[in-house]
Amino acid sequence: MMKEEKGVTLVALIITIIVMLIIAGTTIATSNIIEKSTEQQILTNLTLIHAKVQIIMEKVSFNGETEGYYIGIPLGDGRYEYDQDTLNSIGLHGIKINGEKYIVNYTTGDIIYMKGDTVYNFLDMN
Repeated sequence: MMKEEKGVTLVALIITIIVMLIIAGTTIATSNIIEKSTEQQILTNLTLIHAKVQIIMEKVSFNGETEGYYIGIPLGDGRYEYDQDTLNSIGLHGIKINGEKYIVNYTTGDIIYMKGDTVYNFLDMN
């Protein structure tokens, strides 16, 4: 009488490893897509804010005075922080502030996005 052997065959083990590698590969690819999508969303928001800032800077250049034209919370040195009310006032209702900051530098025209340790400069991204 032959003894019945129990265990994993080499074929089953190889198939399991291949399936796990495929799953790991798709997970890594998905995380890269999400990261690129997030960066693209940030760049889109910075571009929209930049367009509005350029209009404001043109008005200041045309009128020769800054009072009443620069908007946001003054931080000094020509820098202003845009909060949700500021974004809404210039028609950017689609940009939602959720723990991030948008700092506008009216002197250089640059916009800085900050959230935690993440910092993006509009002028550096273009």
